Amino acid sequence: MKLNQIITLLAAFITFSCSTTSELPSHLKGNWLNANDSTEWIISLQPEFAVFRNEFQEYENIKGTRNKVKIILANKETKITLLINSLDSNTLVVKDAEGKKWKLTRSKSSKPDFKNYETQGFGDIELTDDTAVIKGFIENYDPKLYDETGYVLIYHGIHGRNEEFAKTDFIIDSSGKFSVSFRIFNPQFIFLNIEGSTFTHIMTCPGDTCIIGFNRNLTAVTCDQNKWESLSDWDINHYMGKNAKLSEELIYFQTLYNERFKTNYLDKMENMDVMPQLDYIIWRKDIANQEKNFIDSILSCHNSSKKAEQFMHSEIDIDLISELYSYKITGMRFQELGPLYVSQIPEIRELTAANLANYNYVSLLNNLINSKVYNPMSESFNIKKRYILNSAIPLVEKPEEKQLIQKMLVDAHPDPEYFNTKLDFSADKSAYDKFINQQVKSLNDDFDKFLESHKDLIHDSVYFKAFLLEMQSFTDGNNSLLFELLTANRLNNYLKNPHWGAVPEDWVTQTFQHPLIRKIILERVKNTNKEETQYVSHAEKTYFIDHLVSEGSPETFFDEIIGQFRGKVIYIDFWADWCSPCRAGIKAAKKLKQNYEDRDVVFLYFGMNCKKENWDKAIKKDQINGYHYWLNREQSEIMAERFGIIGIPHYLLVNKDGDIQNENVPGPDDKQKIYTTLDELLAK
Repeated sequence: MKLNQIITLLAAFITFSCSTTSELPSHLKGNWLNANDSTEWIISLQPEFAVFRNEFQEYENIKGTRNKVKIILANKETKITLLINSLDSNTLVVKDAEGKKWKLTRSKSSKPDFKNYETQGFGDIELTDDTAVIKGFIENYDPKLYDETGYVLIYHGIHGRNEEFAKTDFIIDSSGKFSVSFRIFNPQFIFLNIEGSTFTHIMTCPGDTCIIGFNRNLTAVTCDQNKWESLSDWDINHYMGKNAKLSEELIYFQTLYNERFKTNYLDKMENMDVMPQLDYIIWRKDIANQEKNFIDSILSCHNSSKKAEQFMHSEIDIDLISELYSYKITGMRFQELGPLYVSQIPEIRELTAANLANYNYVSLLNNLINSKVYNPMSESFNIKKRYILNSAIPLVEKPEEKQLIQKMLVDAHPDPEYFNTKLDFSADKSAYDKFINQQVKSLNDDFDKFLESHKDLIHDSVYFKAFLLEMQSFTDGNNSLLFELLTANRLNNYLKNPHWGAVPEDWVTQTFQHPLIRKIILERVKNTNKEETQYVSHAEKTYFIDHLVSEGSPETFFDEIIGQFRGKVIYIDFWADWCSPCRAGIKAAKKLKQNYEDRDVVFLYFGMNCKKENWDKAIKKDQINGYHYWLNREQSEIMAERFGIIGIPHYLLVNKDGDIQNENVPGPDDKQKIYTTLDELLAK
């Protein structure tokens, strides 16, 4: 070795040995990216911790001068030595003990090139039952600025949008770090929320551990929401882990897509109202083609990966098909699509891995289900209809009613030609909308009236069996994952509030062929059935009035009830056991009731259009204390007309003098408004 080399090594040794600091030099602090693409996140150096090789690290030792620093990082499993050479305020050279070297920069590319990313697509669908872990941190974390909490949302066809399964909460510690693990079945682009700050995305998969870092820009937009106009997730987020590069790509391309091209939602709604439906479908498909052309040019310009291309195409396709299936005939929002409409909608017979990775496909499943369940022209609807009518034949006594049922059974097997026509609608396409409205109305009017007039005659077990047959029709003859997920999604919506009865476990076993879907649904069914039998008694301080008799006319029963609580503020909840939003509101009210437990506030619950046994069962299950009143059909109609109740849940307040204070007050989940309103009434 030459003398000058020995002198250089000795000098470096003396420098590192004699210059020691226990703190990270401030000019090294931050998130550092690979200078080759200004995108790949290599290391983060924060005052209290570091992030390197997809792990959080602690500082074991820091030595050196301003420009040359030796850092030893350690955690429970590894110890890493890094030599850091600071070239300028925006550039570092980092070398590890194995000799691997990175040139790093602080600045994220404004025009990234993803040419070095993987070229393989998503491949075939593989469902597996596993967990994923997301770790993260917020740079310059100030606990006073944030809510110190967050959550992950992962929407999947197996559990839909049910937050009991989709949502996983986490706590942010005093240094700004957090960690959350959750169940996942396939690669998915999921939501990550920092309460009071940002709602962003991250791509992850079963068994994966990844890290997301939020740089100092997050503090800027949290303090001033207007700064989102100049900053996006691309400017704020950094990712490490198996799917880090794909996460980076997708937030970048989605930002461009949403900002520059995606058709404004209000424009779509306006055209829904002014265009005949056939014209709207043609227009909307043309928009989707334009969107694809635009995104293809962007993908090509930035040398996107194959997965990013598949995902973005999937998002446009899902958005299009979901909207077209959800669109209703103008003025008849709960009628469904006519055959001429359906023939114009692109088909989606199978789900791809790119579909499953997209959170929007749950909306597509819901809209496909609605097109089967609520469309009188669909086979699923008519299977349910025929079963209910056949079950009703031995229950009716009048010959004319039996004849009506027989007529409806014939109508329940509509020939496809019933909905077709030889009329020419080319001159006035809106006339086809009117034609379909008339056909559907004439087909289903008698059935709706029959159900309404025989509501108390037909037992819940009939509706439940019809419901199972309806779902069975989704999968009969179709062994595809799409149809199994349709059935799972429909069943999960029912399990939120199983008002007709417990789902038989053997039915689940026979219906679902995919082993993972069958396993998850069986778990859910068993838990729900167990919950249904868990409570055999009511909560303390629960008072029932299941038969209201007014001393005056039938309309006066409400005033007589209110009169019993004169001198107190009365919070009234109109609800039903079969109404999922009602049940969610009741859960939210528990905290509200606790806060006003020792004050002059009483809580009254009016069960509208409920079967008495189901109403009682729901009160037991949800452990709802308070005053409960069961309203018969006439009383429910009186209340709906008197207070303009269009839908439930519906809330109103009565002041201490017994006067209606507000006929449509905030629900218990609107904490700020309802607490303020109650406090004001109590103060008077």
